[in-house]
Amino acid sequence: MTALITISFMMRNTSPVGWVPLLAYKVLREGSLVPFIISGLIIALPTIFACVWMDTKFYNSDSWVLTGYNFLEMNLIHGLSKYFSEDGPLWYVITGYPSVFALLCIPSLLSMFTHIKY
Repeated sequence: MTALITISFMMRNTSPVGWVPLLAYKVLREGSLVPFIISGLIIALPTIFACVWMDTKFYNSDSWVLTGYNFLEMNLIHGLSKYFSEDGPLWYVITGYPSVFALLCIPSLLSMFTHIKY
C-alpha cells in the first residue's frame, strides 16, 4: 500500500488529498504509527528517489527533476495556469469528446445511456 501511495503521489501530486484521511484513520485509530514510519523509511523514500532519478534520466537533465516543484513553479510562480480552461463548456461536448474518443464515440455514448437506464 505504501508503494502504491508513493507512486501515485509521484505521478500526480494532488493524489494525497484522498489518502490523507485514510492514513490518518489507520494511524490514529489502529495505533500503527511505528509501522507507518518504518514503511515510509523502507518503501517510500527509495521509491521517491527512484522516481526522481528516472525523471532526471529520461529528461536528460543536468540537475534533479522534481515534478512537484516544476508543477508549482509553472502554475503558481509563473502563473501559467491562467491559460487552462480558456475554452467554453460546450467545447468539451462538441470538440473535446469526439477528438478524444474518435471511433469509440457511438459505443461509449451507448454504454453511458445503457448504464444510466439501468
